[in-house]
Amino acid sequence: MRGRHDATGRSTGKPADKRDRKLNSPPKGSKWTWFTVEMMVSPAWRELSINGHRVLQRICIEHAEHGGKANGTLPVTYRDFIEHGVTGKHLHHAIVEVEALGFAVRVSRGHRAYGAESGVPSLYRLTFVGVSTETDRWPATNDWRRIKDASAAKQAVRQAQQIADEQAREDRARRNPPTPAKSPMGLQEALS
Repeated sequence: MRGRHDATGRSTGKPADKRDRKLNSPPKGSKWTWFTVEMMVSPAWRELSINGHRVLQRICIEHAEHGGKANGTLPVTYRDFIEHGVTGKHLHHAIVEVEALGFAVRVSRGHRAYGAESGVPSLYRLTFVGVSTETDRWPATNDWRRIKDASAAKQAVRQAQQIADEQAREDRARRNPPTPAKSPMGLQEALS
């Protein structure tokens, strides 16, 4: 691609003519999203695990499926993540990692279907894309920029994983309270 140059001879980053613009734009009618080079060379991006990348990609797919108009209310289910290749036992940690590194925010936590109760998907917001809904409009927050180096990225992920693990333990304890110890006596003896 030939680039347009400024007075000093440096590239402006813009194509020299319409043919180049057409060659380097998304195909007509296709759904797409972008990752800036600044974001892809950031320490936060480099710290993302493969499952973290898959979680982020799946949220981006949902954003594209909604025509870029639902950021902040992007519904993604457990099944969506699994079908996109996120390993089930690592899904929770991957979501926490994506949030800790500032690429997405879980706006509301969903829950699985149980019995007659239908499930509700978690809702997400991408931080590197602005919000443009019927009721809200604001620019991208780019939370990933707060991570300045690799050690800060590792520390952010580690702290977020510890908090998430503690919350998961509390949730399990709340759902499954300990059963009272059984008496060595028979039931009849205990009641008399």
